[in-house]
Amino acid sequence: MPLGLRPVLALAMLAVLPAFAQEPPNFSGEWVRVEPPTDAGVVLSVVQTASVIRISSQSADGPGSDTYTLGTKGGIVGGIGPTLGASTANVEWSAVWKDMTLFLTRTLSVIQDSVKTRVSGREEVWSFDAEEHLVIVVTGYRPDTAPTTTRFLYRKRR
Repeated sequence: MPLGLRPVLALAMLAVLPAFAQEPPNFSGEWVRVEPPTDAGVVLSVVQTASVIRISSQSADGPGSDTYTLGTKGGIVGGIGPTLGASTANVEWSAVWKDMTLFLTRTLSVIQDSVKTRVSGREEVWSFDAEEHLVIVVTGYRPDTAPTTTRFLYRKRR
């Protein structure tokens, strides 16, 4: 490569790199549910740092909250429970980024005779749409039924 082109190529690469190094979105704020419509105001309060997302909700069903460490997967393996007999309960969760989308998952499984069976689970896929609405697609899993998926749309509270 001719020596005169090296500085030009280096500058071109520096101009392109920021496009590939985008930070994931920050979902912090108070969000009011728009879709599906509800009689009672459903509000999410989200506090997000580089490593943690805290989600508090207020709805007709009452308050709720979850905290996830971003970029992690984890779980708890339980012992023999009174309702599980010789089975072991296993709870797994994850909070991982894929491109500009956040995937929050929780799964409860039962392990019996070395066979793992999912009992229930939930996956939330968080992103922004073109109008900067918060979009959360929730898929729930229950035994002996087809998964259910619901798309929720929130606007930022002013």
